Amino acid sequence: MKGLMHLRSSALGVVLAVASIAGGAANAHAEFLDSEVGARGIAMGGAFVAVGGDPASIFWNPAAVLSDRRVQVAGMRTRFFDGIEDLNEDFIGATFQLTDDLAVATGWTRTGLADLYHEDVVSLGVAWRVPKTKLQIGASALFYGADSPAYAELNDPSYLGKQWKPSASFGLLYEFSQNFHAGVSFENLLTPEMALLATTTDIDVIGGRRRFGVAYLLEKIVRFTAELRHHDFPRYYDRDWTYHGGAESWFNDVLALRIGVDNGDLTAGAGFVVHQVRFDAGMLTNERLGNTFRVAITVGY
Repeated sequence: MKGLMHLRSSALGVVLAVASIAGGAANAHAEFLDSEVGARGIAMGGAFVAVGGDPASIFWNPAAVLSDRRVQVAGMRTRFFDGIEDLNEDFIGATFQLTDDLAVATGWTRTGLADLYHEDVVSLGVAWRVPKTKLQIGASALFYGADSPAYAELNDPSYLGKQWKPSASFGLLYEFSQNFHAGVSFENLLTPEMALLATTTDIDVIGGRRRFGVAYLLEKIVRFTAELRHHDFPRYYDRDWTYHGGAESWFNDVLALRIGVDNGDLTAGAGFVVHQVRFDAGMLTNERLGNTFRVAITVGY
């Protein structure tokens, strides 16, 4: 099996190849969508790099984890492609506001097919507001992991066991006004290589991403977001740039409705707040692969 994966966009072809080895199925090829973290972001078309104060921001833009909440904890579950059995993406993360201008955050995601193959991404980050400015700076350490229990069960002599590779991300968030923010992030700066088999001869690097986006709050009612993204996609992709846009409208700070466009695919979702708990749901449509559904819960105080 050549060139294992582009970890953050999760090559489904690897999962299916492992499944074929384990179960004797015919060869198949497909691919994951470019996955993200958080139901709120997916519902807004993936245009989230300039939106601050959310635990999921540790993966979107580490500069955006500063919040008006002392502590926030979030969890997420994703079902891909109209609910392929046992194929999920999970996330848990937290932010800790140390001072008005300093916060730390951590997050973990796991994407994979149960008992066959999974990818992990662990992030540890910090965000700091430059004194007497509207500029926030953030950085995070990333750790990419991949494992295939299916190969372990087969006692494949070329299987190297679970692999971990380090990397880092960097981000900026600038408040031009109370209603207009701009954000940029540079994800996976080290772009490490990873392979699970000693016999692999054509190894793809884990690609990085560059995000450039804005967020504008109109009359404190509707937030519009837009993002342009440059990817280090694997060689079989035919594009490097993707575009994203979304909108979010809150009603009495209790109910939110969201829509968006994720590089041509429509997205939608909603949020609901009860005391200190926010429930979010999002959906990404795709005619070829099927819909992706995501739910999340965030607790803050």
